[in-house]
Amino acid sequence: MQEFAEVPISFFRQMSRCVRRGHLVSVTEAEELPKDFAAAPPRTQARFSFFAGTKNRCFLPESQRRSYDFFNGHRKDYHTLHLIENYSHLDIFMGQHAARDIFPLMVAELEKSN
Repeated sequence: MQEFAEVPISFFRQMSRCVRRGHLVSVTEAEELPKDFAAAPPRTQARFSFFAGTKNRCFLPESQRRSYDFFNGHRKDYHTLHLIENYSHLDIFMGQHAARDIFPLMVAELEKSN
């Protein structure tokens, strides 16, 4: 179903389950996915840069901080966290000054070597 364009209603069921658990959990029984994503170290060596607007009320900045803390706990000082003042949810990508305030940070993160 496409109740919200390309976002299926199952997305909201998963988000509800994750909110109740306090972290990302699987909503399916797919063998290739862990049931609880926070129960073990990340299965990747990828470096993550977390971005959140401090005014985001859709996905609270605390969620990005907690995700960063989880990854940082497994590989210290490898990942980054950017909490952007005066930005909200999609402002990070579409805000009036995103090209000036956000995009250079994202480009700099992408250009970092591992």
